[in-house]
Amino acid sequence: MDTTEEELRQQTEMYPTSADRWIDLGDFLFDERRRYKEAERAYRRALELEPGDAIAWLRLGDALRRSGRRPEEAEAALRKGIELDPTDARGWTLLGLFLRGKQRFGEAEFAVRKAVDLEPCDARSLARLARLLHEDLKRFDEAEAAYRKAIELDADHEWCWARLGQLLHEDLKRFDEAEIAYRRVIELEPEDHWTWAQLGQLLHWELKRFEEAEAAYRKGIARDPDCAWCWAHLGQLLHEDLKRLDEAEAAYRRAVALDPEFTWCWAQLGQLLHEELKRFDEAEAAYRRAVELDPELAWAWAKLGQLLYEEMERVDDAEAALRTALELKPDYAWCWAHLGQIQHEERQRFDEAETAYRKAVDLRPDYDWAWAQLGLLLHEGLGRFEDAERAYRRALEVNPEYVWCWERLGILYHVGMARAEDAEAAYRKALELEPDDAELKERLAELLGASR
Repeated sequence: MDTTEEELRQQTEMYPTSADRWIDLGDFLFDERRRYKEAERAYRRALELEPGDAIAWLRLGDALRRSGRRPEEAEAALRKGIELDPTDARGWTLLGLFLRGKQRFGEAEFAVRKAVDLEPCDARSLARLARLLHEDLKRFDEAEAAYRKAIELDADHEWCWARLGQLLHEDLKRFDEAEIAYRRVIELEPEDHWTWAQLGQLLHWELKRFEEAEAAYRKGIARDPDCAWCWAHLGQLLHEDLKRLDEAEAAYRRAVALDPEFTWCWAQLGQLLHEELKRFDEAEAAYRRAVELDPELAWAWAKLGQLLYEEMERVDDAEAALRTALELKPDYAWCWAHLGQIQHEERQRFDEAETAYRKAVDLRPDYDWAWAQLGLLLHEGLGRFEDAERAYRRALEVNPEYVWCWERLGILYHVGMARAEDAEAAYRKALELEPDDAELKERLAELLGASR
């Protein structure tokens, strides 16, 4: 027991009938030591002595709120304090915090607005109202107004600037203003790693200023080297945008070392190892770690399926992974298309393949690759040439520079439908796009030779 606590306890022994001495002890235990249960006992003793002390009721209610014990009693104590002194803004604030914690957001708003009405120049009360409107009630314009009013009252209110930046960034999509708000936080508190990270994310994802984003992420890491989120997003930037792949791997691995259950980062590491570094066994291990941590992460199941099929030739495992992804996300067009590819190219189950491809293009009508694969199936697998032509043409409407599809359309016209002029036009279009393609030149020469 330190000297201050000892002195306060001595005061309660010297003046055992003084409610104020018990409140002082409770306040010390509450504010300085966070020993809420002991603070509760001190406040209860004060209330035995002075049952009409509004402050003691409010402090008792707050101690019960903080400890999470007996919420009904906490609310009753707070309301009793307000009943005794309805002009105390602090009481309405504490009741608002309690109600927000219970997700009774409408009642919480009423209480917090009462606090603001009683103390309209209190920036902290306005900040609490803004947070409730922003995070819980999703009334973003009102939230912005409340944040800005709080900042008018206290231009150095770092927390308000930070939340205003987050609102402008993530919800209102006003990115230039969000940057201003984040930079104001950093001006006020240069060591705030979270705001450096948020600024990095804004510069990275929204403003596409990648070198500045890297600098911001690294500033965040310098201030908190154990910030797994910062390392992961730095890794994503280095991976997907700056193409510094070895550095990206190191950043991802640092993130998962700091947080071994960081599911998204395991999946990102898997994608890097799979698509860029071609270390397929390690990629599989990373994807499997992601789905072990979150078995409902459809994206990771899909990428695992792609890896197993395209790179490791484990068709059964690939199909199982894709089907798992589709159970989790039935509208996953990419998975339907790749499942169709397996049924088409590996199983020769052409009807099932057509169903899967059509599901993909129904879900995503601009999916050129799926239209082209459907065309190939109808052309070579099912011999339905008119349907194949329509599918190829649909792919080319979406992507007029799809060389492979122009070539396949040319083959369909040339070999399947005996439409030499259309075949020539398709081959020539493909050669416009790929003038050095020897195979295309041979196909065109063969067609022209045969038509003479």
